[in-house]
Amino acid sequence: MAVFTFLIIYLLCRLVHLRHDERLPTLPLASLCGLLAIAALLCSTSMIMWALLLPLTLLGFWGAERLLPARGLNEWRLIGLLLVLLPALVLQSSVPAGPLLTWLLTSTGLTPQALHHAAWILLGFLLVAHEANLPIRSLLRWSGLAPRHADTDETCDTVIDRQEYNAGRMIGLMERWLMYAVLVAAQNYNVIAFVLAAKGFARFRQMDQRAFAEYVLIGTLASTLFTVLISLLILRMIAPA
Repeated sequence: MAVFTFLIIYLLCRLVHLRHDERLPTLPLASLCGLLAIAALLCSTSMIMWALLLPLTLLGFWGAERLLPARGLNEWRLIGLLLVLLPALVLQSSVPAGPLLTWLLTSTGLTPQALHHAAWILLGFLLVAHEANLPIRSLLRWSGLAPRHADTDETCDTVIDRQEYNAGRMIGLMERWLMYAVLVAAQNYNVIAFVLAAKGFARFRQMDQRAFAEYVLIGTLASTLFTVLISLLILRMIAPA
């Protein structure tokens, strides 16, 4: 659970990427790295664990923004996530409870199993928020359907203005949260049909533009796929043994 606590803080810090499609400015980046270094120290139950978490975290967070080429920033951010997430999930079952977790269990009266389930659910909630968006953006870029802002490239077939781009991003975020909540809580897959129908209705008139229709369709299907996969993973992790 100590590792889970750190992962949740790590993913919360990464939510800053929602408003930054370019590299993070130096001051926010340095502040977040400092916060993560403190979180790694507080959540670690040994110096060995801290010595493992800290370099991976700084490399994954700072490296994606400063050490690697700006092109493919979403891919570097995704690699940075996996660099921290995968080792942490492997370690989480073997790391003993630290003082922070012990205090939390004592003050809330929760059982370790209930807290473990809550941590997995919250982890999935944060993964579908922004992290699922990274492979979706990469897929759109690789397929040549990534939109260009109207103020930077007026020759692209898939030109949209910044307001519409940000609105679409928030719509994607809310639809993934809605699907995730229903899938994990009730395992009801009818919510997928509801979300697809609502989105198709909202974008009905714009679907006459082939490039835009392909962009929305691929983005929506990829968003749904990643949300379902994350939901299935979380359900497997919290299923009774």
